[in-house]
Amino acid sequence: MHIIIDGYNVLKQALGSKEISEGQRRAFINALGKYAAKKNHSIVIVFDGGPDTWPSQEKDHGVLVVYSGIKESADDLIKKSLMQRPHVLLVTSDNELKASAQQGTVLIDSLEFYMLVKQELMTKEKHPQGTVLKTSKEENSLVDELMRKDTQAIYKGEPLESNERRSKGQMPSKKERAFLQKLKKL
Repeated sequence: MHIIIDGYNVLKQALGSKEISEGQRRAFINALGKYAAKKNHSIVIVFDGGPDTWPSQEKDHGVLVVYSGIKESADDLIKKSLMQRPHVLLVTSDNELKASAQQGTVLIDSLEFYMLVKQELMTKEKHPQGTVLKTSKEENSLVDELMRKDTQAIYKGEPLESNERRSKGQMPSKKERAFLQKLKKL
C-alpha cells in the first residue's frame, strides 16, 4: 500500500503541540520506518520547510521524507502527488487537503493513523496461535475452551461477535467499504 502523510499535521494532532522538535520528528520517522517494514508499505511523509529553498527528499529508515522548501507548502506537494497517483491512502486532518483528494484516494484522520501505528508497533511480532494467559488457578474446561477459541479468533482476525447479516439499509457505502479494505491492510 502507498501511504502519503501530512507530517506536521499528524505530529501536531498526536502530540497536541504547535511546535514539533527535531527529536519528535526523527522519532516519528523512525517509528514509521519500523511500521513500513513490518507491514510492507511504501510511505511518503511530507513536511513544510526543510534544509533547502526548493523541495528536497531523502530516504530515512525506509521512509521517503520530503521537505517542501520555502517556495512551496507541504500541502501543495501533497496535492501534486495526489494528482499523479490518486489511489493512495492520505493521512491528514487538513480539511483543504481532504477536499482536494482525487477519487480513489482513501482518507484517514491524522490521530487515528498515529494510534494505529503506535498500536501496531506495540504488538509483538508473532504470537503462537492458541496461546492463552490464564490468571486463575481454577480448572474449568469450558472456560479454558472458550478462551482458546477467542484467542484463535483474534489471531485469525475473525470477529468475536455473532455474524448477523445486515439489511440493505445497514450496508456500508462503497466509499466506506473501500476505506475498510484499506484499514485491513494497515
